[in-house]
Parts: sequence; structure tokens; C-alpha cells
Amino acid sequence: MAMTTCNSLFAIRLYRAVNSYRYLSQIYDQWEKLMGASFSMLIFPKLQQVLERTHRPIQKMVDLACGTGTMAIAMAKMGVEVIGIDLSEGMLEKARAKAKKAGLSIPFFCQDMRSFSLTEKVDLITSFYDSLNHLLTPEDLQQAFDAVARNLNPGGLFIFDVNNKNCFEKLWQGTSVFHHEEFTLILENTFDEKSLRAQSLSTIFRRKDKGPLFEKAIELCEERYYPDEVIYNGLNVAGFNVLEKEDFNPFWEIISIGPVKEFWVCEKQR
Repeated sequence: MAMTTCNSLFAIRLYRAVNSYRYLSQIYDQWEKLMGASFSMLIFPKLQQVLERTHRPIQKMVDLACGTGTMAIAMAKMGVEVIGIDLSEGMLEKARAKAKKAGLSIPFFCQDMRSFSLTEKVDLITSFYDSLNHLLTPEDLQQAFDAVARNLNPGGLFIFDVNNKNCFEKLWQGTSVFHHEEFTLILENTFDEKSLRAQSLSTIFRRKDKGPLFEKAIELCEERYYPDEVIYNGLNVAGFNVLEKEDFNPFWEIISIGPVKEFWVCEKQR
């Protein structure tokens, strides 16, 4: 549902949907810079280390829930044939523009991570920045694991991260405000221990056409915490072996609160 009103200061656009990233996508990369660094670039060296350790030849891969395409572009620059998949058309629009600017031909498709389908199987599927936490039921998570398995070659790698409970308890609480010359972003975060669900209500004031007016948009992002046993069981049902699982904090230079994420390296059974 969308509603637009205007006055002398704001063109106000209220968009109510869960995890659409319709408006957040427009400021996403700038917001990451305000936080200190792009998460994709923080996780990229870790991914490279895993690929070197496992000695897997990666010719073709999918970045699942690719967002604005930062990871897909980085892997394409290494000579890997990359496909980007995301459910947000706003994110994909940014990804396509960034790839074109970098002189790269990367296909980006709008598909659901629970049911995506490829014409050919790939050697590697990645899904970073707590994308899997956006799946709000164990059934949704299992469907995503099954879809990944269907599209991987035997022995292929599935590498992803999820937010751990410490992240939701420490970072998904209270209100945060980010100021940029082109926008102000207000995040109102909550985490419910009983349902294991978190919400982030985003209010965005974005400068309109570089002029004096600002457009206001409101979006809701929901995530869910999954205990390790749920993830292990889901991966096993989908036909994966877990090679590595590590708790880590990619933002340690910015936030020193202990590990906030889990990094999983899995192999599709041969």
C-alpha cells in the first residue's frame, strides 16, 4: 500500500511492506559507508580464504540475495561467472547500474530464495549479510536450503552468514539515526525473545532531485533468529555437510560486543 501527500517541506511517500527494500535500496550503499564499510567488502577476504583452503575450482556461482551487487561484482572481477538473485527490484536496479559502470556483464534476476531456479547448476552459492534471517519461519528456511541444493553441483559449496542471538539482543534494540547530505535514516529496532523475531522500522527522509524538498518513506524489515540446531538440521535434510561454522564479528573495529554473526561453509553431498 502506498500513499503520497505533499506540503512545503516534504513530499511524503508511505510504503508499507515487509522486507521490500523499495526505498532502502536507494540509499543502501551510502548508509553502509556511514557505518564505516561495505559489509560485502568486509566479508570478501573471508570468502577468498575459504575458497583457497578448500581448493575448489569455482567457475560459476550465484550470489543469493545479492542486494546492490557489491559481492557479485567483486567475484566477477576475479574471473568467476556470476549470477545475482534478489527479490527486491530496487536492489537489482542498483546492482545492474553498478555492474554496467564497472564494465561487467552480470545477469541479475528477481527471484525468491525459497524457490529460485537456474538453467544450469553452479559450483558455489553465497548468501551474506544475514539474508537468510529474513526468512521468518523454519519452513521458509528449509525451502531456501532445498532450493540451494537443487541448483548446486554435487560437491558444490554453500557459504552464508546469519545473525546470532547476541546480534539481535545487542544491535536490534533501540533507535539509531544516520545523517547524510542526501538523506536521514531513522531505525527503530526491537527483538522479541519469545518469538525470536526482530523488527526494524525504517523512516527515510531523502532529498528529492537535489533540491530543498525531502521525500519521506517508511519501510519495515523483519528477521528471525535461528538456533544452530535448526540450521544444522535444515542443512542435513537438504543434503549438505557442514565443513566449517565460525562465530565472528566483521564490525569489530566499529562495535566491540563480541561475535554477532555465524559464518557457515557447507558442501552438497556428492
